[in-house]
Amino acid sequence: MRPIKEWESINERPTAMLPSSSTQYWERLDYGLVKENCDWAMSKASDFSVGGIVLRNHNGIFIAGAWHFFPSVANPELAGLLACRRAIKLAMEINVRRLVVKIYSHVVVIK
Repeated sequence: MRPIKEWESINERPTAMLPSSSTQYWERLDYGLVKENCDWAMSKASDFSVGGIVLRNHNGIFIAGAWHFFPSVANPELAGLLACRRAIKLAMEINVRRLVVKIYSHVVVIK
């Protein structure tokens, strides 16, 4: 079997995709605004987390990105807040003047 055909057969996508109930779409921003997207993950084996950050301009074009290691942070709400704080610091480092920050953690928003 040729390598490309073998790869395609191994990575074949299912023909029927179930609709996602959490489909998210890019919301066009006003001119000059920058939107941050941050996400975080926790280690089950250790007490640390990591956060990833992406900054996009009003057209959705990538401006900057970063990741950060948070040692001794095993609380998901705290990890989310630290990732958002890192996104704000990144925006300040590259002189973003108008930043849109959205937090998708229900628990963090309530507190």
